[in-house]
Amino acid sequence: MADIDAGIAKPFTIDISSDKLDLLRRKLELTKFPDAILANESDWAHGPPLPTMRRLVEYWRNGFDWKAAEARLNLLPQYTVAINVDGFGTFDVHYLHVNKAAKNAIPLLMVHGWPGSFFEFTKILGPLTNGDGDEPTFEIIVPSLIGYGFSDGAKEPGFSCFKQAEMCHKLMLKLGFSEYVVQGGDWGMIITHILANTYYPEHVKAVHTNNSDKCDPPSFFENPIYWLQNQLRGPYTASEKAGIERTQKFMSEGYGYNLMHKHRPQTIGYSIMDSPVGLLAWILDKLQDWADNYPWTDDEKSIKSFVLLTAAVSQVLTWVSILVLNLWPDGFA
Repeated sequence: MADIDAGIAKPFTIDISSDKLDLLRRKLELTKFPDAILANESDWAHGPPLPTMRRLVEYWRNGFDWKAAEARLNLLPQYTVAINVDGFGTFDVHYLHVNKAAKNAIPLLMVHGWPGSFFEFTKILGPLTNGDGDEPTFEIIVPSLIGYGFSDGAKEPGFSCFKQAEMCHKLMLKLGFSEYVVQGGDWGMIITHILANTYYPEHVKAVHTNNSDKCDPPSFFENPIYWLQNQLRGPYTASEKAGIERTQKFMSEGYGYNLMHKHRPQTIGYSIMDSPVGLLAWILDKLQDWADNYPWTDDEKSIKSFVLLTAAVSQVLTWVSILVLNLWPDGFA
């Protein structure tokens, strides 16, 4: 297969400038917090509680070490490669390429979602690349989607999940993989479905998702056999009813961010572009709500915002720092 030595891709090292880091510190120092509706740190009914935000911002400003987080991220094999997407031009796409030398490894494309990045896969890379005996081993490619992480962003509207899927497939072909398997969640789930529907069975051989789209009950006119099976199986189980209730609660109370992103992205964009604390709150709300009580560390949250994982306080700030520092172009101060 093609390799960086053949001139296909360029090695990539994260190196955030001191100007950006100084700007981040100044903005954090100037933060003005609103009055708290509820001061209880355990109550997230209205979003991130004020005590939590104060604690995280103080740690981000005076305790979090981005350069240490950057050094850990740079232990990962990272590259950039030029990919042309029909109708939108050429993008420099950032990606991880792990376990390149493994014999008989299965090529695995892993696709993140929002508010994710390549960072969210880092803890599973080891188990997936250390298969032995009866367990398979994988050669893993993790792209930063267009507009995420260290990949270029689209300058025009209309860059849909279909275009993200096109980019992912062209990346795999460019790296020499004519056949591969895919995994994705959130937007990654939609993108992997598109990849499967478009490129199975010639290229995409298998799909795994860690979430699925909601499904309506079967229709008699569209699938009478499945409709009859659904009628005969009786009422929903207790577990299924609980799942339906969770979905209904999410659609009524937790879906506002999606409508904002879909209909007024420019409006929210001004706020999170200028305010790292605003972005932290926007992302932290979802890390709390969607992670099944995962014990995020503050550094994980910070890195996530910085690019858009390690001890409990550090993980969150790593996450957010990835996002923040890549929103700001070089020389922005």
